Amino acid sequence: MKKSIPWFAAVLSFFLAACACAQTVDVKALAAAMKEGGYVIVLRHGATNRDQADTDPLNHDNITKQRLLSVNSHSNLTRDFHRILTHP
Repeated sequence: MKKSIPWFAAVLSFFLAACACAQTVDVKALAAAMKEGGYVIVLRHGATNRDQADTDPLNHDNITKQRLLSVNSHSNLTRDFHRILTHP
């Protein structure tokens, strides 16, 4: 029991530090800043098909062994990219 306390304390400290670093975003201020130019757009990876295995995750050249985006995720990302590319 005594050996698990330092491990638990370390994990708890990590999560508390991660939460302390979380930031909220003022969306209106962010949009105004982005309108000024110099865009940096970060997108989260879309959902994948959970019934597929990613059997070669470290080899990015072997796409046949990676999970594909789900149909819904693919259509959402296509829509979002279209919006980004067609709106100045």
